[in-house]
Amino acid sequence: MLKSLGLKIRTNIIFQIIAIATVVASLIGVCNVATAKEVNAASIPVSINLIYYGQNSSTTDQGIIDANPEYLVDNSSAGPWQGNADISTFMAAGIKYFEYIDGGYEGTVSRAIPNDLQSNLDYIDAIAKAGAYGVFVDEVSPSPSTAALDYLKQLADRAHSLGLKVVFNTGVDSWSDSLMAYCDFINSSEVWNNDPLTASQTKWQSRTWFLTQGVNDAATAANLTNAAWSKGIAAEYACSTYTALPTWLADYITLVEPSSTAAVVPTSTTTTTAAVVPTTTTTTAVVPTTMAAVVPTTTTTTTTAVVPTTMAAVAAAPATMATTAVAPTTMATTAATTTTTAMVAVAPTTTATVPTTPATTATVVTTSTTTTTTAATPTTTATVAVVPTTTAAVAAAPTTMTAVAAAPTTTTTAATTPTTVSGNAIIAFFLRLWQPVLVVWDHISGWMGI
Repeated sequence: MLKSLGLKIRTNIIFQIIAIATVVASLIGVCNVATAKEVNAASIPVSINLIYYGQNSSTTDQGIIDANPEYLVDNSSAGPWQGNADISTFMAAGIKYFEYIDGGYEGTVSRAIPNDLQSNLDYIDAIAKAGAYGVFVDEVSPSPSTAALDYLKQLADRAHSLGLKVVFNTGVDSWSDSLMAYCDFINSSEVWNNDPLTASQTKWQSRTWFLTQGVNDAATAANLTNAAWSKGIAAEYACSTYTALPTWLADYITLVEPSSTAAVVPTSTTTTTAAVVPTTTTTTAVVPTTMAAVVPTTTTTTTTAVVPTTMAAVAAAPATMATTAVAPTTMATTAATTTTTAMVAVAPTTTATVPTTPATTATVVTTSTTTTTTAATPTTTATVAVVPTTTAAVAAAPTTMTAVAAAPTTTTTAATTPTTVSGNAIIAFFLRLWQPVLVVWDHISGWMGI
């Protein structure tokens, strides 16, 4: 008895261990799912090249992350300015982080930070090791000499070999095409004020950045950025200064229209269809005999079908991807049937029947039939039959379609919040799941005498 009791207890413990292990594994899965949702919950970056040379703090970093620029140029401990930017924080937020280095016009102008070739090559190695997206080379000659171009080529080759992207900052409206063989982007004017594009800016617009300093309000900044995008420029950032974030940065981001999220699908269609098919058939039969029997028969059938259909649809894809569809359809059908039968024999008899049946469906149909018969009993030999038949049909089906495009709208994708399932709820669920199993096992063990 004790042995059976011990087996039963051990068996119950085994089942409980299995149930607990299942619950733990499920909780791990839930945690993984929640984490994955958090990683994916990023909005679409705004195509601005935000420059920030100030001191980083939790407040400034969060402001930059909330603005969600596609590109950020900042200073970390890996660069010559030995700043305190946390590269991993911005990269994890989906922001492409570029570290600043000074080209010093290919090492020909002395600055407060090293800009000779070897120093910049060492900085590039450190920047790549720190996990940056790219390197921003300041003070690049717009029309470099052969020696200057070789300096830039060595910087670009080292950066590209380490997986980094390269930006050359010339700060001017026009530059030599030779630079584009080594950089991924070129920063053109730093005071762009919605000026017409130069030949260089037009040719390389998809790889050109603009900057505008000295802007003091969100509306002006947004107008400049939107104008640059409309001209095909890859990125544009307007601000008061590079050493501080604009106090109106959030409003600025709200006012710009991210080029990667604007979708407009307006459609308006009107269709009208009318069909008319009238048909007239007349049949006359005359059969005279010596008994003067005349049997005239006249049948007239008129059918008119009118099928008007009007459909209007307007679909638009705004910032929240809302779609409105209006599809009114008007269809009416009326059917009327009238039959009159009159028979005259030796004693004339007249019978008249008029049934009327209206219905409403998708067609308008009107049918009228009139039949008149006069008969006298024929007895002899002479028969003459004339059966003329006339049929006329007219059909018309005009169709009119008009499409009208509406003004573009803006769609903005927002970040979602992950849903976390309570661990207590999952444990309770699995305990309820295993309880019937334990009850069944109790019955089986009792029956087997375990």
